[in-house]
Amino acid sequence: MKGQSPSEQQKELQRAKCSMKAWTLKGRRWDYRQLCRWCTDPAGRYELLNHLREAGFFVLHPPDEHELSTLKEAAALAEEAAEEAAEPAAASADVQVSLDDPLLKSYRAHLGETLNISKSKQEIANVARWLHFLLPLSGQVSTEFVRSVAKVDQYVKNLESAQLGRATITTYIEHMLRFTAFVRERSNPEEAADCEIFIQALKSALQNLGSKDEHSRRQAHPKLVVGPATTLRRCQGVIFRAEEEMQKLQKNLDQDSHVTEEQRTRYRYYCQALLILKLCLKPSVVENLTLLETYFNKVRAGYIQGSDVEDVRFFLTRSGSAIKSAHVELSRLHRHYNLPSVSSQDVRRVLWRDATAAFPNDIALLGAYLGISEAKGGLSSRTNLSTEQVVGVACDIMQQVRSYIEQMGWTGNCVSAEEVVEHWTAPASSALEKDEELIRHVAQQSWTGLVIAESKKHGAGRGLFTTKAFPKGSILCDYHGKVVDAAEGTRVMESLKPGEASYIYFFRKGAQDLCVNSQSDPCECHPSLATFGRMINHSAKSFNVKGIVCDLQGHALPVLLFKATRDIKVGEEVYFDYGVTRRSFGGEGMGLSWLDD
Repeated sequence: MKGQSPSEQQKELQRAKCSMKAWTLKGRRWDYRQLCRWCTDPAGRYELLNHLREAGFFVLHPPDEHELSTLKEAAALAEEAAEEAAEPAAASADVQVSLDDPLLKSYRAHLGETLNISKSKQEIANVARWLHFLLPLSGQVSTEFVRSVAKVDQYVKNLESAQLGRATITTYIEHMLRFTAFVRERSNPEEAADCEIFIQALKSALQNLGSKDEHSRRQAHPKLVVGPATTLRRCQGVIFRAEEEMQKLQKNLDQDSHVTEEQRTRYRYYCQALLILKLCLKPSVVENLTLLETYFNKVRAGYIQGSDVEDVRFFLTRSGSAIKSAHVELSRLHRHYNLPSVSSQDVRRVLWRDATAAFPNDIALLGAYLGISEAKGGLSSRTNLSTEQVVGVACDIMQQVRSYIEQMGWTGNCVSAEEVVEHWTAPASSALEKDEELIRHVAQQSWTGLVIAESKKHGAGRGLFTTKAFPKGSILCDYHGKVVDAAEGTRVMESLKPGEASYIYFFRKGAQDLCVNSQSDPCECHPSLATFGRMINHSAKSFNVKGIVCDLQGHALPVLLFKATRDIKVGEEVYFDYGVTRRSFGGEGMGLSWLDD
């Protein structure tokens, strides 16, 4: 009614009164407060409220935006729970394929032993339903199902007809994808090609399911309606909800424990959520963080190449250790560009001053974000030192070198302080036998800068790769295991099944013939950690490490260490020369072409 004349406003008011009277006479008016007393379930109340409005009823005292958003979220969660609880009986009533079939039993063992999926009962049942549909006339599971590509879409349609939710149908397809990939690895080349065609059909069905339902899925997912009562914590709710799971994921990733691709993706989502919801960066800024990526891969990787221990923090100094003061380094950047030093405290002080002047009644939220209290003029100071005093106290390597050169009075034939720092390397450590860091790494298996992944060499399985640079002479890791005499190692070798890989490293120490038995994975002393040395593959031509025997202090038996024979770059696979050829092991390696590399 803004902008209308008084007579127009009065006319509009009279029309509203007549309309309200008509609604009251027809009994088409409901009071939301009564609905709350009658229907205590939020999901049910949301559905009832929508039904009344769609039917043309007038609702008095309706919920505000915040409450309406809460109701909508409860309704969506209730619907999702109902979909997940629904049994897929309508799609395939009973699992008529025997769960004791040899192929399914083998797959169940694969899920538990290889993929560490302990709760596989539902997955096996879903696969059995697929197989019953694809092989209706066969009483036994066989690889013939991969030739039923035309039936894939029909089965997905049956699942949709059974009114299963999108998440449930997706699970069905993903379970069959994993089973088919398992069958492919056990098949001959011709059957493997058929498996690949079947996998593509499953992926196509999954993609069609996603594209078809993407719009409706987004519409159904509730969005927070921000109103006057919406708190910052509620906006950041997903960070607090996911925090516990992310801490567990981070621990598993740090220890190279099994983490699914879905969990890795969710970890990526969480990192982006921290930047967007916690630091308030725009999504477009997060999408284009190439500056930090370049720093991590090109600058940080170079800083840690000369360090025996990789610091896990993001920003490192040239020596590979964590920065001691971001404040001092910010000051150095200002000094480089001949600008007055500005600290974090200064920026927050100015922002607080401008905010209090422009929005005097709405500064509490900004204060919480900046960590600023309203006491003492709006800024609580942690220190009485000025920026100049703090910078004056800071003393780095460059200043020490420059001061030393001046004290010595060197004026001619003298390198600059910058050149000294640039080419400086850590002094040689004491004898390996007494190296405390090395002893700790061996005892705790806390080697850094290494990761296990699929080898680049065809047929070699998994291998060991670097995630930081290692200069020549660096110790990468040890060949971890139980040190026994060579005779016992030979007995272990002879007890292996045909085709079973051996992880026995024979070596001589003085007059003793010994070996490291690393057959057990994980080892008994570190059951939750991956031991790296046993994963290094062979190369007679491209090896970059060699084994050295060392008597570490505190160890009764010798330790076998891997030492870099040259500078190793980030992302390289680690190799050492086994000293074997295809004709080794009684000719059993004749089919292993990678032994010639």
